[in-house]
Amino acid sequence: MNKMDLAVGVLTYGERNHLLYPVIDRLLEQGLNVIYVYCNGIKRSLFGALRERYKNDNVILVYSDENLGSAGGYYKLLEYVAEADCSKFLMLLDDDNLVPNNFTEILKDIDVKDNEILFINRKDRHILVEAKKQKKPWLDIGSKNSFLGHDYFRGLIPAYEEVKGDLLVAPYGGLILQREIIEKAIYPNKSYYLYADDYDYTYRLVTKHGYVIRLIDDLEIEDIETSFHLENKSVGLFSNRYIRAPKIRLYYSVRNQMLFAVNRVDNWLVFGINSVFTSLYINFGFIVRLDFKRVIWFLLAAADAIKIIVTDRTSR
Repeated sequence: MNKMDLAVGVLTYGERNHLLYPVIDRLLEQGLNVIYVYCNGIKRSLFGALRERYKNDNVILVYSDENLGSAGGYYKLLEYVAEADCSKFLMLLDDDNLVPNNFTEILKDIDVKDNEILFINRKDRHILVEAKKQKKPWLDIGSKNSFLGHDYFRGLIPAYEEVKGDLLVAPYGGLILQREIIEKAIYPNKSYYLYADDYDYTYRLVTKHGYVIRLIDDLEIEDIETSFHLENKSVGLFSNRYIRAPKIRLYYSVRNQMLFAVNRVDNWLVFGINSVFTSLYINFGFIVRLDFKRVIWFLLAAADAIKIIVTDRTSR
């Protein structure tokens, strides 16, 4: 892959210029063709600082007054690139994804097949490397009937997608998309807002549109900031990733994982049992800590997901 065939799209939000600067600087050092930065509801002063810092570089800044979340932000970024750019490939990055110094040198030796999506390895995504090694593309999201990552019947009633490629799903940051994906207007689902929207997006690309995700593991992107679901790993009886999660993270993570899960189910009885036992386990972890507000957040997220699922199914 020639670096001149590659454009880069970066999504930023909030007060994160201190993370974004080294990401853009590293990309510029690689001599890439063009870098698009979608500024997702950031302060005007921060946008002005970005514009001043990169006024003489091939960095195109796109501003949104509203934070559209990761789903809406990447949707708008892809939509903008579809109109503004004609590069053969587009790489997506979060604003804390630092590419390695030898990025373009290794990239030039990689040939991409017509139906391939590349995913550049991320240092903190060990499970994706294991998925490739074990030839289990679904390893990161579990079985079709799992609920929030739990399937108590996986040894008795295995249910997994049979797909080609190294991965069934992947995060946005590190994806290299072929231009035809953008031309076909295959975009993220904006209704997800935050969390699981990247997995929903790549899952659809693989299972509905016939693309294959290839993991490039001789390159590693460094995450300057640890992802929420990786940093909140509590240890102990009845611990879970939501124990210390703020409301917005718990709410959208639970709601969206439920929305994503129902699109995979092939045994509703098994899924229902997994849902009940997992929900009881997670909420008992809150209750023993007298953390009743998180019980309420969890139940509200689940109720919202059920409402959306029922509405969607009855409207078909």
